Amino acid sequence: MARTQEERYPAGAGQQLPLSLPVPITARPPINIDFLLSPQTIAPGECAQLQWTITYADSAFLSIDGREENVPFISAREVCPTTDTTYTLSAYRPDAELEESRILTVRASDAATPTPSPSPVANPTPASPASPTPTPSYADTPLPPHSATPTHPRATFQPIQRLTPEPASGGSASSSGIFYVGGFVAILVILVGAGIWALRRQSG
Repeated sequence: MARTQEERYPAGAGQQLPLSLPVPITARPPINIDFLLSPQTIAPGECAQLQWTITYADSAFLSIDGREENVPFISAREVCPTTDTTYTLSAYRPDAELEESRILTVRASDAATPTPSPSPVANPTPASPASPTPTPSYADTPLPPHSATPTHPRATFQPIQRLTPEPASGGSASSSGIFYVGGFVAILVILVGAGIWALRRQSG
């Protein structure tokens, strides 16, 4: 009995199945973390905002001062610490891991920090100004003008009144001669004194 074509060659009979090719492994991009903290400094009683976006990771964790918790890849959180706090965001996958940290600073309270009072500053006693020492001024003493030709006072000779003695009774002629000689000697003494005075003035 003759067989049909299908019966002779059942499906797949004598046929070589195609080989399975390896699926190429594409390298994943590196893990990326965008981690924001705003503001970075607060006062006691205030709060700050944490925001993050994580890509190309399999898991994410947020660590607050060593306490770690699983978080979504995209999220935000409000934090209100009373002391300085460090926030660390970690992302993991079998071939990579990445961490980013932010520090939130809490300012000291104004009431807790006393303001130092300024120390009194002694007012310096102003020194009395020194009295200026008078500087002696040496004014040129004008000298009397010197004349090249010395001038001498002219001697004034008063005329000697000639006394005529009255004839005395019993007088002699010798008394009359003595009177004339005395007058001549007086005139001579006056002339000599005037000359000496003129010489002294000239030499001075």
